[in-house]
Amino acid sequence: MNGYGKFAMKNETGQTKIRLAHRVAYELEVGHELPHDTFVLHSCDVRECVRFDHLFLGNQKMNMHDASQKGRLRFKRECGRKLWASSVLAMRHMVAKQKIPGKELARVFRMSPTNVSAILTGRAWAWVGGPLRPRRKRLGVEEVLNIREFYASGVRSGILRRQFGVGESQILRIIKGEDWPMLGGPRSLPHPLGRPRT
Repeated sequence: MNGYGKFAMKNETGQTKIRLAHRVAYELEVGHELPHDTFVLHSCDVRECVRFDHLFLGNQKMNMHDASQKGRLRFKRECGRKLWASSVLAMRHMVAKQKIPGKELARVFRMSPTNVSAILTGRAWAWVGGPLRPRRKRLGVEEVLNIREFYASGVRSGILRRQFGVGESQILRIIKGEDWPMLGGPRSLPHPLGRPRT
C-alpha cells in the first residue's frame, strides 16, 4: 500500500506480525533486533530496497528531516489534494518576485485565501523556508481613531489599508463601528463603502 516491502513473521509466542522488509534485512545483517523507536532509513529513497549499504539508522526527527530535504513530504489539504513543500516554495516566490496576489494563488492552487495567507506569512509550513510576506500588524487605539478621522475627512479605504498595513475588510469594520465599537471618533461615511454596484 505505501510502497515498502512487507512480510509476515511469527514471533516467539507464535503470533503473526507484519514486518517491514528493509528493517528485517538490517536486523539480519547486524545480528540483533533493533529498539522500537529506532528507524531504518533509505539513502537511495527506493522503498523496496533491502541492500544493507543503502540503509542507515535514525529516529523520527531524522526521517522527517531527510524527507524534507529530498522534497518527499506531502500533506493533505481540506479538498483532498496534496500540497508539497515545493508548491509552498513556489507560492512564496511567486508573491515575492512576481507580485502575484494571494487571491490569484488561491484560485490556481485551489485553496482558500485564508490558507494561502497562512502559508505566505509563515503561520503554516514555516519549516519550508522561502521569502515570507510580513504579517499584518495589530492596531492600537490611536490608530483606530486616526482611521476613522481620515475616512471621515474623505480618505479612501484603499489608501488607509496601505497606510496602516491592515486588510481592507478590517478598515471597513472599523469605519462601520463593528471593530472597536467602544471607541468614539467619527463613524460617518462621506462616500459609499466598497465598489459601486452596477
